[in-house]
This record gives sequence, C-alpha cells and structure tokens, in this order.
Amino acid sequence: MPYIVCEKRKGNPKVNVEVCRRKCKFVEECVPYRQYLKATVTESSLDVDSHATVHAHEGGTDDHVQAA
Repeated sequence: MPYIVCEKRKGNPKVNVEVCRRKCKFVEECVPYRQYLKATVTESSLDVDSHATVHAHEGGTDDHVQAA
C-alpha cells in the first residue's frame, strides 16, 4: 500500500493514497497526490512499452518463420 505525506494534516503524517483520494477535500490541489499520480502513470506507461516491444518482437519472429 503506497503512502504519501499529507501537507494539510498537523505534523504531516503519512496517509494511504486511497484514503487521501476518497476522503480529502483538497485532493484536486494536493501536490504530493499529483506527484504520486504522475509517478504511477510513468511506471504504467513503461510497463506498456516493454510489453509492446516484446509483442512486436514476437510478431516479427512469427512473420519471418511464416515467410520462410
């Protein structure tokens, strides 16, 4: 479970991201929450790119075998 530091709460405690997303009324303007979302989008796009590369390579191999 990922946690972010809440700048709105006293003492800046770590808060679960899901709790922050569901309960906080400042979530739209929350800098740590936006940074978390940006990081997760970047990681997921890297995962998609690596899978696409593997599939493209596999497809190229299959085409080569069929052409031969």
